[in-house]
Amino acid sequence: DYWMLMAARILLAASAGIFVPGANALAGASVAPERRGTALAIVNGGISIAVAFGVPLGALIGDRLGWRMTFAGVAALSVAAAIGVVFGLPRGIGANLPVASLRERLATAKDPVILGTLLTTTLWATGAYTIYTYLAIFVTQATPLRGAEIGYVLFMWGAAAALGVAIGGKSVDRYGARRVIVPALLVTVAAFMLLSGSAQWIAPSHALIPVLIGVAAWGVAHWAFYPAQQASLIEAAGLKGASVVLSLNASFMYLGFSLGAALGALTLNSVGVIDLGWVAAVCELAALGLTVALGGWRLRRVIFPAI
Repeated sequence: DYWMLMAARILLAASAGIFVPGANALAGASVAPERRGTALAIVNGGISIAVAFGVPLGALIGDRLGWRMTFAGVAALSVAAAIGVVFGLPRGIGANLPVASLRERLATAKDPVILGTLLTTTLWATGAYTIYTYLAIFVTQATPLRGAEIGYVLFMWGAAAALGVAIGGKSVDRYGARRVIVPALLVTVAAFMLLSGSAQWIAPSHALIPVLIGVAAWGVAHWAFYPAQQASLIEAAGLKGASVVLSLNASFMYLGFSLGAALGALTLNSVGVIDLGWVAAVCELAALGLTVALGGWRLRRVIFPAI
């Protein structure tokens, strides 16, 4: 019944919330700093590929075999993943990594730069899910696409996300996290403005191409940001605090997803579906402004460490 499904959903969310930060922390801490971006990109590449293929594959299985088999497929993939972790990773991996004490964990969580960076994650996630939650409605309103055709747009977003993770990880190793985060947020702002601008000023019969460009640019920039943000947090917290800050980052991200869905619903009820992009762009601009401010704060702490 409904409550059993809700309990299963909570259990799924809890397991993801435990596994993903642990996987990212292990990947980020097990390699040299100059390879950290690539390592984080590999782990998060799995998430973006799953977004690209999971939605259409789940829909296909549900249509042919029933919705229960979709859940059965997820369970089978989870078993395969567990076997891969048990037998595919060296048994001693992570054993010699530094572990933060409780005092160090609390100090990490209270650091103003880290808290500001986590708030940036929330704003970034809020903007994205303001429109992603209602993307099917938006595409239906803005373009001639209908029904199953919307799935191709979601697939394209996921494919762009996989590309973005790869670009973001390599770029972090080459240029540093900040030089990836700022351009990624700028492109995301432009993509959201393109989406709403196309829906508002171009007829649906001609808006498909600019909307698809906006979705693709958003997917690339959105997921290029994520490994860079994680690398920035590890750099700020040190290896001892890596698992702490990445767990907090996941929590702040999921909080942003929830806030984004609520903000999107409020936008739909108060102004309309075509304004979702404008509202999302404001969230990303706030994330960009906070990132710039934190960059100045970090610079002052390096120059004047006693302050």
